[in-house]
Amino acid sequence: MTNSSKYWQTRLSDNIYKENVKLMEKRLLKVYKSASKSIEIQTIDLYSKMLTAGEISANMMYSENRYKVLQDKINQEIIKIGKAEEKEVAKTLLNTFKQVFTETNKGLGVATEWTILNDNMAKEIVFANFKGAKFSDRIWSNKDALRSKLEKAVIETVVGGRSKDVAVKNIKERFGVGFSDADRIVRTETQRVLNEGQKESYMTNGYTQYQYSAELDERTSEICEELDGKIFSFAEASVGVNFPPMHPNCRSTILPVLDEELFK
Repeated sequence: MTNSSKYWQTRLSDNIYKENVKLMEKRLLKVYKSASKSIEIQTIDLYSKMLTAGEISANMMYSENRYKVLQDKINQEIIKIGKAEEKEVAKTLLNTFKQVFTETNKGLGVATEWTILNDNMAKEIVFANFKGAKFSDRIWSNKDALRSKLEKAVIETVVGGRSKDVAVKNIKERFGVGFSDADRIVRTETQRVLNEGQKESYMTNGYTQYQYSAELDERTSEICEELDGKIFSFAEASVGVNFPPMHPNCRSTILPVLDEELFK
């Protein structure tokens, strides 16, 4: 493969990756901030009612269903985030696949006529498992964890007699971790769909092999560094074994290997 060919293919996937990840991050951050603000307001209201009743304590928190009201609000916001996240990720990943498949074909000198078959292929890839779970499963697993962490943060803050400012700070921190977990899914799944889209384009255009191409720097994982430059057949490609992504936040890509016998 010439350096110019390697350049345009790497640049293509990198541009599509950055465009779609940035778009999802922007939209999801807005959802997370809105949910955090809503729960912060409800928590401040809880503190206000406890103070009116006489003290900040576990007894006052659980009296008159005060904590139950906050708990219901947390659950409501968690469900809202999960649904928005699931919808946004699915929509953007489908668009990512269409972009990379079409643009890779274009780079190979082939026009793409998008059909229902392409749509079905995109959906099959986008909603496929990665290391035993679909992206939607991971989203809801993370939401369950975020719900538990928020509830625990409020209880520990109240039981410890800490102020509402500390409670609000803890809620913001938990949402920050929750967004980081969501962002990891976004980045990993986007890279997975990009690589799968390019694989489908290369195979459609007669390529039978690919070269593993890792992003080599201080953050490169041992497995990706070990696989970098190695050549595999598409027929034997297995995500997480010899085809990226190998792990969450994997940045590795693939490059087509020219079979001279096929292209004579």
